[in-house]
Amino acid sequence: MRINKIYKIISGICFLILFSFSSCEKDVYVSPPDMPPPDGKVLISSYPQGASIYRDGKDMRRITPDSLTWLETAEYQITLKMNNFLDTSFIAHVKEGEKAAYFIDYTKNNKMLGSIYCASLPAGAEVFLNGKSTGKFTPATIEKLLPGLYEISLKKQYHSDVSGNVTVKSSYLSQTKFTLIDLRKWQLFPVNTFPEDISDITTIITDKNGILWIGTNGQGLIKYNGNSAERYTSDYSDLPNNYIQTLFVDENNDLWIGCRKGLAVLRNGVFISYNDKNSSMPDYNIESIFTGKAGQWFGTHKGLVHINSSGFYDTITTANSILPDLIVKTITQDGEGNFWLGTENGGIAKLSLIVEDIFPVYEITEVFNQNNAGLPSNVIVCSATDKNGSVWFGHLPTSLKPGGISNVYGGNSWYAPFNGLSGRDVKEIFVSRGNRKFVATSKGITAFVNYSEAAVGNTYLNFDNTGIDLSNIAGFTETPEGHIWIATKNNGLIKLLDADYKP
Repeated sequence: MRINKIYKIISGICFLILFSFSSCEKDVYVSPPDMPPPDGKVLISSYPQGASIYRDGKDMRRITPDSLTWLETAEYQITLKMNNFLDTSFIAHVKEGEKAAYFIDYTKNNKMLGSIYCASLPAGAEVFLNGKSTGKFTPATIEKLLPGLYEISLKKQYHSDVSGNVTVKSSYLSQTKFTLIDLRKWQLFPVNTFPEDISDITTIITDKNGILWIGTNGQGLIKYNGNSAERYTSDYSDLPNNYIQTLFVDENNDLWIGCRKGLAVLRNGVFISYNDKNSSMPDYNIESIFTGKAGQWFGTHKGLVHINSSGFYDTITTANSILPDLIVKTITQDGEGNFWLGTENGGIAKLSLIVEDIFPVYEITEVFNQNNAGLPSNVIVCSATDKNGSVWFGHLPTSLKPGGISNVYGGNSWYAPFNGLSGRDVKEIFVSRGNRKFVATSKGITAFVNYSEAAVGNTYLNFDNTGIDLSNIAGFTETPEGHIWIATKNNGLIKLLDADYKP
């Protein structure tokens, strides 16, 4: 009985399963099999390598050597692009199931090559390419060069070596010109080769023994004898301040030092300092100094201070005279004994001897400016007296006036020449013992003996014709041997061995 029940149950289950299958309807679809992807392939390589690969104008984000894959049977335009090279294109024939290969040799196509034209001042320098001599001398053309960056070096006897990088491009003549420094005329003393670190130079002067004295903006005073340097600062000497604004050597070879906050004289190796604790000068911001038979004169921010031979102080200000500006930037004496004061914003004042006695009396008798004398501007930054007793002034440009130089001769006759200067923003004026004037601007130096409006006889000294950066000059001085030292603000010192040099 029990077996019969089990049999019946199993039979019922089988029936239900068969019934369910027979009652279900199922749709069956038949599709063709998937086709394999295209398998054409092209390998692209080049010399030199590194060209970007474009297919039919589309950047494939690949560089040579590399492959393009999964290509259908077709013709494809392949373009290779590389910096400084002309684009090159070709048709790639691709068949599925096959691998094509293309190699582009840029050196076989002359249009892909470039050239370098190299000139120099002076000519005749041997040309080196990436350190190897080309056997050529300037001016010269180096041809059939692959595009890229090359180092050009020039060598010439008695001149400094010079080098620079030049980029060559396909079907293009790259041009370069170098100026070699004539070492028979110039000597350079860069900051990194100087015995003592010198930067931010403000002024320079030579004493009667040929010693150089260099003032700096924050680094004190530096003594240089041509071989070794010695620095004086307020930390280790009686120098009142490390910010030197002006230097002056008197007839006794005493060195007067004008600081931002003090005055000192170096006499027989000993500093004598003047400040508000031991002196009654009205101001110790010293911009200019002149000493002579009439005593000492100091241009300050509160007028002109005079100390006569008896040690008495006298101050000339805008309140007790016709001084046009309290800040006296320059003091110069002409051939007739008059003093000329260049001010920061008021033009120029003439200081004349009024009473000649045991205690001479000086008075400002005339003022000259851009309105009554046609000066290039009222902003005076430097001055110098030439060997004829004529005084030259340097003017900075303003919003209303161009700047430049002016010249007074015969006491009150003015000549304001503009033409021929290398620039209008005059920084320094210096007159050599040979009466040659050196005018420094941001564009270099203009040197001349006899100036005219036509600028006949002027000589420009700049980077282009000397190979030296002469754009930021802080001062000039001349040695007993007739050498001109040029102080740059942050590039060290330059020595011109021939004061009459013309490039």
